[in-house]
Amino acid sequence: MTPSALAALLVICAALLSAAYNTIIKTGEDRLVVGAMTGGVAAALALAALPFVAPPPPAAWGCLAVSVLAQTAYYFTIVEAYRDGDLSLVYPVMRGTSLTIIVAFAILAAGEGLATAKLLGLLLLFAGILAAADPAAWVRPETRRPALYAALTGLAVAAYLLADGLGARRSPEPLGYVAWLFFLGGLPIVAIVGFLRRGALERAWRRNWRRGVASGVVTAAGYGAVVWALSLGTFASVAALRELTTVFTVLIARFLLDEQPPLRLWLAVGLIVLGATAINA
Repeated sequence: MTPSALAALLVICAALLSAAYNTIIKTGEDRLVVGAMTGGVAAALALAALPFVAPPPPAAWGCLAVSVLAQTAYYFTIVEAYRDGDLSLVYPVMRGTSLTIIVAFAILAAGEGLATAKLLGLLLLFAGILAAADPAAWVRPETRRPALYAALTGLAVAAYLLADGLGARRSPEPLGYVAWLFFLGGLPIVAIVGFLRRGALERAWRRNWRRGVASGVVTAAGYGAVVWALSLGTFASVAALRELTTVFTVLIARFLLDEQPPLRLWLAVGLIVLGATAINA
């Protein structure tokens, strides 16, 4: 299997896992506590892996620092986005924001040129994201707040994904970078939530430890696959395939959460699939 094909397979698997994680966060009783359990479990898994992987070189530690800060912000903004917003509203806004930033970086800073077919695929992808995002969300009082937090979450996602892509490329062993990322990244959210919620985290763990373990494993596997893919492929192609998460999320929202996504979301699903396929053809 070629590196580009392996990268594509990794990101598709990660897209499904990311949709599963967002469903867990959306359906959790206390979403911030669920986020802390997720970070704690992922950190524990990473700690067990540290003796078996090479640590990142000095050139990658700055990337790790940026990523940890952005991921800590992500836990808080995504919780606020889902507090009042439906899964099918929040996720497209978040993904569209992150995709715009990542592709702009790939073209302007990383020098990743796009052939005509790939540019067409990118245009289809953006059309799908625009179709998925609720255009009236910014004017309706009940959806303006979750839409704003969804956009902030997308900014955080773009920041940590770009930092991790650069960090993984600077590391001789990308899985070593991933292990240190989850170990260091899980500690701040556990400490902050442990302070803010005091005994709530312990009580939630006793009641819902299975949810915490599931979300931690899903997060570690899904995002670990993305970072690995970033060390193999281009920022633009990985970001494009990650948008398949929107497809999986819409399907989960409809068939598992019994939400009723509008027709434009199903149109968006088709455009995103076509765009991601064209970019990675």
